[in-house]
Amino acid sequence: MAGPERGLTIEKPYVIFMLAWLVIGFFQPMGMNIANMAHLFGLIIGCALGLWDAKRHV
Repeated sequence: MAGPERGLTIEKPYVIFMLAWLVIGFFQPMGMNIANMAHLFGLIIGCALGLWDAKRHV
């Protein structure tokens, strides 16, 4: 997805699966207690750092 020239790629099916599983986790299927907010903020901060790094190297 981002930075293929540097070898940084994630295939779209994996991204869709991860985002869908994050959303499903907020509904706590089968009574699983998952640290949903920690994962959500990790995703947001990771995306922000990735964007910042991409713009810094342009």
